[in-house]
Amino acid sequence: MHAFWAALLAWVVILILLAVSLLLLRRQIIKFLFANFTKVLMTDNYVENLAEMYAVIFKLTPQLLLECELRSATGKSLERPFGTALRFSKWEYLFFNPVYLARMPLADGLSAGTDVVIGPKARRPLTLQLPVMIGGMAYGNALSPAVKVALAKAASAVGTCANTGHGPFLKEERAAADKLVLQYSKGQWAHDEETIRQADMIEIAFGRGSIGGTAVQISSETTRDDPRFAELIGVQPGEEYKMPRRFSGIENATDLKKLVNKLRSITGGVPIGVKIGATHYLEQELDIFVDAGVDAIAICGAEGGTHGSAASLLDNLGLPTLPAVIRAAHYFDLHKLRGKISLLVGGGLVEPGQFLKALALGADAVFIGTAALVALVHTQSGKVLPWEPPTGLIFNAGRSREQFDIEAGAKSLANFLRSCNAEMQSLAAAMGRCHINQINKKDLCSIHPGLAKIAEVDLAWQP
Repeated sequence: MHAFWAALLAWVVILILLAVSLLLLRRQIIKFLFANFTKVLMTDNYVENLAEMYAVIFKLTPQLLLECELRSATGKSLERPFGTALRFSKWEYLFFNPVYLARMPLADGLSAGTDVVIGPKARRPLTLQLPVMIGGMAYGNALSPAVKVALAKAASAVGTCANTGHGPFLKEERAAADKLVLQYSKGQWAHDEETIRQADMIEIAFGRGSIGGTAVQISSETTRDDPRFAELIGVQPGEEYKMPRRFSGIENATDLKKLVNKLRSITGGVPIGVKIGATHYLEQELDIFVDAGVDAIAICGAEGGTHGSAASLLDNLGLPTLPAVIRAAHYFDLHKLRGKISLLVGGGLVEPGQFLKALALGADAVFIGTAALVALVHTQSGKVLPWEPPTGLIFNAGRSREQFDIEAGAKSLANFLRSCNAEMQSLAAAMGRCHINQINKKDLCSIHPGLAKIAEVDLAWQP
């Protein structure tokens, strides 16, 4: 025992001496290490030099380098969450025009109106207090039930609507949402009349964002780990499901019109809309939807997020949101659809300036997804960072999903939406508009000649 304590004391003394030596000689040691590292870095041949990684990283970009490595590890299609990181739509090239005496700003004490009616010709139109909707995000294959409830609570708190996404219908989401959009998906769930009657609007979902109409794969792990989800989509736990690319029984405007009329009859006249990912064939698709008699058309640009889709699709497929809203609005004007069919736009929209620019260009309302989830998580990310990403709190397969606080999440998102609405009202007041639906292309100018031309707004340096 005496020998043990003696050895322990010796080690403590040695460690103290080493620590003191390092403290006293730290500058010399650091200088020695840095000098040798610098010498090696600046004299080794490029092929043997660590600096070659700099060229590789910035040639590929850090994200593409990571994705190259991930593909090498699995040999499978790389599923990236939240869409593309590329910024296709240059919203920053558009500017609002404030007024002073040419037209007076809104008088003190007045606030611009922000309410909007979706499906104005429907028997039971959907009225929202602000023109920002929660986009479709599914339970099960993407979000947890708690997150779906939090999204619904936040939407209800500010007077907008939640959206089921293409996943199964949740009773608790319906109970938490004052107004709920039901996505009628290519899956065979939530097609029964009892469920359909509970919707405040129907959105026939043909596709979205940059994944278009590609098939949605639900893995065996997803249904195994959530038996309730498996039951709601009609499969056994541990069984895979592949949502088809095509809508069964819909091949043309006539088929679509039959479905639209059927849904309209079941619901008693709520707005019946369609949702697609933006495409260069946009006008041809719009012809079909208009002929089918829909009440609203939702267009998701290429920047739209997903729970997880092939990275090459996210970066290369679809039409960006900005040209999509410009072309759709032009189509609506050409065919005199204003006040008849609502134009809803989303995909990569994250802040109120972008929201209002989309409205000024012709959208009736916008919808958000990624921004809503970021706002929803807010400070709750501290529960998992830095060891896990915040998605662990919100995804149904997330390890930390039980730690998500519904009430805190709903409050954070409601605050975000209120803040966005207030900022849009401030912009409207600076332009002398008493309602945001009065803001139009004449309230915009652009510093980009090409964008000014296609958007039909004034070029900034030409009066």
